[in-house]
Amino acid sequence: MSFAEQRNWLVAYDIAHPRRLARVHRFLKRHALPIPDAEIPPGHNTNQARAYNYRYWREMFNERQLYALGTLLQGILNEGDQNARENLLLLFSGILEFNSMFCSFKGEGTGAVRHVFFHHILKPERTPLEANPWGTDRSSGSFSTLFERRLLSAKKYCAQPFELRATVQGGRIKGAKVYGLSKPIRPRLAREFGELVRGDADALLLCGDSSRLPLPDGCVDAIVTDPPYFDNVHYSELADYFYSWLRLGMRGRDAAFDAQTTRSGRPGRQR
Repeated sequence: MSFAEQRNWLVAYDIAHPRRLARVHRFLKRHALPIPDAEIPPGHNTNQARAYNYRYWREMFNERQLYALGTLLQGILNEGDQNARENLLLLFSGILEFNSMFCSFKGEGTGAVRHVFFHHILKPERTPLEANPWGTDRSSGSFSTLFERRLLSAKKYCAQPFELRATVQGGRIKGAKVYGLSKPIRPRLAREFGELVRGDADALLLCGDSSRLPLPDGCVDAIVTDPPYFDNVHYSELADYFYSWLRLGMRGRDAAFDAQTTRSGRPGRQR
């Protein structure tokens, strides 16, 4: 084998070349892909993006990302099994964090993808990173890698829940998984509170205004919350980044996605 045959060659090309961009533009126009057209309404956090003249959620993605994400979403929506479809939609919302022009590199350009909400704000990057939405075996924040690390890991945890126990290995403290302390997580989901009272279900999942839940008085024993960073992060505004995409697949199938936005429309109370 000659010296030249032993070498690995990397072919570089300009992904921003006008011909390549024009080709993607034609593909995007030709295929009726599910791509959000919702506006970015004014707000505490959304004004951070609007200050840079972003007016629609789709503008936070370039056309190549829109084509890739729209094609992937279309495939998910064509899945006939409801549980599989909704699990894949949940996974799809995860890759949106890592595949927009508001993403960047971790470290000095050599690390993984820094997701869009790394700083809990909506501000475009000076040097954005365009990653591979589908991914490879070494990708960061891609569909294929998050399928393994998030979706399958969550399913495995539900089947075999575990706790972590601190152990010392080689002079370092590490966590060791301890199984058998909790039962598998397979709750029977209720459609209304009465099913819980009758013992016909184990859990009731609600999405809505926490001050107006369809629950009877005196039925709550404890409330566990994960509060935001005081008034610095308005999650109802940032959630629309994901909601604008997910609504394309869930509108008409789930009443929680009928509204144009996740905002309640009611003024918030702050102390």
